[in-house]
Amino acid sequence: MIDSPFRRITAGSLIGFFLVAAVQPAGCQRATVIPLVPAGNWRLASVEKISLDTATAWGVDPAIEREYGAKSGELRRYVLVEGAGSETPSGASQTAEALVESLPDPSSAYGLLTWYRSEEMQPSSALDLTFVGNGAALMVRGPLFIRVSVPERALVSASDLRALLIVIGGTHRTGGSAHALLPSLPTRGMVPGSEKYLLGPVSFQRILPSLEGRLVGFDQGAEVQTARYRLRPGSDASARVFVIHYPTPQIARTHFAALEKALPRVTGAKKSLYAARKGLFVLLVEGALSPTRAAELLNEFVLSQGLGWDQPPPSPKPTTLQLAELVLSNLILVLILIALAIFGGVLLFASKRLLKKWFPESGWTREGEGEFITLKLT
Repeated sequence: MIDSPFRRITAGSLIGFFLVAAVQPAGCQRATVIPLVPAGNWRLASVEKISLDTATAWGVDPAIEREYGAKSGELRRYVLVEGAGSETPSGASQTAEALVESLPDPSSAYGLLTWYRSEEMQPSSALDLTFVGNGAALMVRGPLFIRVSVPERALVSASDLRALLIVIGGTHRTGGSAHALLPSLPTRGMVPGSEKYLLGPVSFQRILPSLEGRLVGFDQGAEVQTARYRLRPGSDASARVFVIHYPTPQIARTHFAALEKALPRVTGAKKSLYAARKGLFVLLVEGALSPTRAAELLNEFVLSQGLGWDQPPPSPKPTTLQLAELVLSNLILVLILIALAIFGGVLLFASKRLLKKWFPESGWTREGEGEFITLKLT
């Protein structure tokens, strides 16, 4: 697991925080009311199935969409009902659209979220896995990737936009989506919004054109996280770090050797791409300007090992239907065993009848006759 030492909070600091909060004078405390459900009353006006190849107005990249597993989208149009406590001025255009795509799994949906998120979009403080900026929003809910757009002519307040996002996807990610993602990259020095989660050679080569995407080994289960990091605090100069995760150390070792051979051809006389391997991970640094700075960036990534619960594979079927199928399968198995037992009994009976007819003197076919063994002990 890749982890950042700068994100750990000790138990002592937490205890100290709660002790300080507990001794605050009662007179200095102020009650803060946070509305759980915004007042905006959005209504779904229409739903339309569209092809992602034609969704140019949404900035859809068909090659990237196919790589992450998207096939089609659902275009939803919403209207804000006036007089429902909305903060949007009365009589203003109060419409919005949402493009909802169903991906194979939460990892693919999260990957598209990072791909389309720009550095100008900020995370929402009230909504999980949601980024808002410039009258638009991106959201992930399980395997669903959701894009929300408000027309430029529309005068929709931030509160009403947040209400729309809650109507579409709720406030939290759906169960299971958190377990499908890799650990977060170190945050110290990271440029906000530059983090990307790549699942194929097309997206990888868009970010790093100088290196062939096939060398990474996506067909063997490789997953890539990348982000830009500032070379110095307060400086605009940055380097991009790639963290490639492999299923086993053997696969990581094989692809690391292939990447090392390709580095001289990529960098030429001026080396600007550095590589290192740590267990299951291969790390690349582009644009570090010097081996010393590249090593400093790589030292931010600390490898630790641990045990975790295996997560069940995602299924589109509800739990009730899966349990019903399990009970039905067990019932069918019992019926098959009963049928085999009856068939075996009939077969044994028929074989004994045939043997009695063909071999009447055989002891096995005699009915009601027993044989005595005499030991002659006297």
